[in-house]
Amino acid sequence: MSVRCASPYDSLAYLAVNGTSLSTPLVGGASALCFQMHPYWSPVELRDALRASASQALAPNNDYGWGIINTYLTALNGASAIDTRPIPFRSGITLRQNSPNPFVPSISGKTVIGFRVESPAGAALRAARSESSAGESVTLAIYDVSGRLVRRLFEGRKTQGDHAVEWDGLDDRGVAVSSSVYYYRLSAGGQSASKKLVLIRR
Repeated sequence: MSVRCASPYDSLAYLAVNGTSLSTPLVGGASALCFQMHPYWSPVELRDALRASASQALAPNNDYGWGIINTYLTALNGASAIDTRPIPFRSGITLRQNSPNPFVPSISGKTVIGFRVESPAGAALRAARSESSAGESVTLAIYDVSGRLVRRLFEGRKTQGDHAVEWDGLDDRGVAVSSSVYYYRLSAGGQSASKKLVLIRR
């Protein structure tokens, strides 16, 4: 069973070859990509996810094992493995996981990012907060995996309570961004926290 790989003789060509000496580094590279999307997976969870999406998943055998892996399906099928726990700030801000995630613009049209502004625990911080009745200064923005700003969703003040900001999958120029992993970052009270989302174009 041959596997396509980059040619060592031509930087623009691919070859179809076989052997465990080839498949092992390819699976290793695919595993690294999946771990980038799902850093909270254990090695066993990654192995099981790769097996479940492989060509022989329903009938593994001694000759081909679980077959040829499908890295794309493995990564997308496990998108819910992204850590969805809210991230609290010492200043009283809580950042939540976006929903839906993965975000498919052609289906849902938008994804919603929620966060909560609460009274901070410290008396000194409460006193400082009372100086401004306009609320907490908050910035929420989307970044790509290289750290480039994609879209500034909100910049201003938010009062206490729950808030939600929508993203339609467009950048600051109004251009649709491509399928990828993105990060959204909430900054407030001199602190910042980020969470990861997956956008899929169909």
